[in-house]
Formats: sequence, C-alpha cells, structure tokens
Amino acid sequence: MLKEWMEFLAEHGVGLFDSRVRLKAGLSRYAEHRAVGPLKARFAATTWGQHMSTLSLFYRWAINEEYATAEPFTYRAARATAV
Repeated sequence: MLKEWMEFLAEHGVGLFDSRVRLKAGLSRYAEHRAVGPLKARFAATTWGQHMSTLSLFYRWAINEEYATAEPFTYRAARATAV
C-alpha cells in the first residue's frame, strides 16, 4: 500500500515527505484516482479507510523518527477526502 502511494506521488511530482500543502493536494488526486480512475485502481470505501489508516500511522512513525516534521493529513481528513 505504501509503495503504491509513493509511486502515485512520484508520478505527480510530489515527494513522500513533501510540504503539507503538496501532500494534501496529492491526497486529493489519489482519492479521485481510487474512486473514478481506471477500474483496476478503484477502491471500495472500506479499502480506502484501511489505506488512509495505514498512511496516517506511517506519517506518525515518520514524525517520531524525525523523517517528517508534521502529519501532512489526519486519518479523519483523509477519510473525508474519499470521493
């Protein structure tokens, strides 16, 4: 899941630990891609929730390990982004 997120961000010129603004924009594009993109890429709402939970935990880990300075988005915000 994290690999797919990283690949998607890279395709759109966004780094894994980019600015909060750029990551939030990337999340919006990712939500659209997963909701109405190619059939192979689409997620059910429950799958979206699981992936956003994982991303939220990843970014919290990154903050604790000093790879990131802030969470780019919260789990709650990410869930609300789902189209």
